[in-house]
Amino acid sequence: MSILNCFLHHKKYYFIASVRDTLQEVPDELKKLKNLPDNYKYENHDSRCWGFFMSKQKAIRAVTENWTDMNEAGYYKYVVIEPHYEGLLNPIPNEDIWFRAIYNGKTCLGYKECEKPDWAKDTVGWTIS
Repeated sequence: MSILNCFLHHKKYYFIASVRDTLQEVPDELKKLKNLPDNYKYENHDSRCWGFFMSKQKAIRAVTENWTDMNEAGYYKYVVIEPHYEGLLNPIPNEDIWFRAIYNGKTCLGYKECEKPDWAKDTVGWTIS
């Protein structure tokens, strides 16, 4: 059986993760030690996996309706769905779907599909961290 044929018979699972997009403060002592500018902050893009579905449509619905408060009071502005084949965790490149939170004041109403953020373009595996 060829490699391609092997993958064609494997099921896909759609993993969901919230992704944080923020600039993180750096302690003054570390700035001095590393010779960083006083206003230096680093990008923090940590993630939290919420689960997976066998259906792409169900995964999208879980995200758009924010089933488990994936936003966590504004901590996670983005959610990504990454498909994986059965077996070892290895996301399928270029099949990820990104969403951005929709707010009414400070309340997250759910998520709407969006383009993959520039800071995420070279990264995969958000759902396995």
